[in-house]
Amino acid sequence: MKAFLKENFVLALGVSLPVILIAVFMIAQSMTKLVDPPQYKAVFSLSHHNNNDATYRFEVKDKKLVATYKKPDKNNTYNHNTRLYIFDPVKDDVEEIILEAPDSAKEGKWVNVSLSTFKNIRLNPDKESPDGYIFEQYYRSNGNFFSGFFGYYSSRARYALSKQSRHVPIKGMRNPYGRDTFIGWVIKEEDGQ
Repeated sequence: MKAFLKENFVLALGVSLPVILIAVFMIAQSMTKLVDPPQYKAVFSLSHHNNNDATYRFEVKDKKLVATYKKPDKNNTYNHNTRLYIFDPVKDDVEEIILEAPDSAKEGKWVNVSLSTFKNIRLNPDKESPDGYIFEQYYRSNGNFFSGFFGYYSSRARYALSKQSRHVPIKGMRNPYGRDTFIGWVIKEEDGQ
C-alpha cells in the first residue's frame, strides 16, 4: 500500500482532497447547530437619508426608548422616510411601528414623540444582546458555483442577528442606499405587551 501511495501520490491526493473538503463543510455546517438560537427581540430603524437630515432620532435612556422628531423645512423635497421595526427571532416575525408626525412639530425644531408600543418595553442599548448576538448587515451571495464561474455573481446586504457561525436573517429587510440604526434589545415587556 505504501509503495502504491508513493508511486501515485497525485492520484491519491486527487481522490482524497474532495472527501476531506466535504468533511470540512459538513463539520462547519454542524457547528452552526451548536450555537443556541437568539432569544431577544431587536429594535432598529431604517431610513433613506443622511443622518444629518433625519426627521426621527431614537435613543435609549434609563432602559426606555426616547423618540424625537423634526419637521423638515419646506425647501427640502427629499423623502425623509424613517421606519422603526421590532424583530422577534423566536417567531421569525418583523413588526413595523407606524411613525406619524406630531401636530406640535415645527419646521427645524426637535420635539419629543410618544410611541405607545414602547410604553411598557424596557431596552438594553448594548451592541451585544444578553445571549451574545449582534445586529449587523449580513452579506449573502446570490448564485452558485457555475454562475460565479461564468461571471454572474452578486452579493446582497441583508440584516441578521449573528453569533459565531450562526446568522439569523431578518426576512424582507434590505436598505442598500440608506442608513440603519440599531436601537436596542427588548429585555422586558410588562402589562401584556
